[in-house]
Amino acid sequence: MARASGSPGGGKPGPSARQGKRWGAAEVTLGELIAAAFDACGNATEVARVVTSGAMSRAVGRKIVLVP
Repeated sequence: MARASGSPGGGKPGPSARQGKRWGAAEVTLGELIAAAFDACGNATEVARVVTSGAMSRAVGRKIVLVP
């Protein structure tokens, strides 16, 4: 009897080793994000650079603008 797919257990093949595990989205407030940046960077100038970076905007899905 032939199987429907090429995987040993039949059905859909599992994820490849390259994909790895994906984590669900975490809910973080802006205050928590800034506090974590202070813990990592230590000074206000670096925190502002990190929090307003393009990578951070892509990660949170919004552009963060700090107003002095």
